[in-house]
Amino acid sequence: MATTSEPASASESRELAVKMQTPTLLNLFDTIADYLLDNALYFFRRRIEQAMHSNDYIDGVQRKRRGENDGIFAHLPQEFNIEQAVGVARSEKGDNVSISTIKSMILYWRKTGLIRKIAHGRYAKNISTANP
Repeated sequence: MATTSEPASASESRELAVKMQTPTLLNLFDTIADYLLDNALYFFRRRIEQAMHSNDYIDGVQRKRRGENDGIFAHLPQEFNIEQAVGVARSEKGDNVSISTIKSMILYWRKTGLIRKIAHGRYAKNISTANP
């Protein structure tokens, strides 16, 4: 019965992997990576370009894709409070929208850079994202 020589520990495995990283092998990996990227661009370039020019994508500070609450956002004034946001959300989505849902939506907008807090319970749209 033939036995295979396997590394006894993780550190020996790491050492073996480092030893195998010869310049020739690294050049081969670079060539393979370039080939894979070229193929991906060849097959998906049109889709990527269409997505970039689609109305579903916007230029923004951190936010790149429009969300389901953009209709609410668009109807809010430049500066607004939670009560105004609740009113707009209920006119857009119906009376069953809760205040906790609105607070979560506002928190998300703050995290993504759409709005900033200007006072307790008062928010302002950021100029660069005022018109999604």
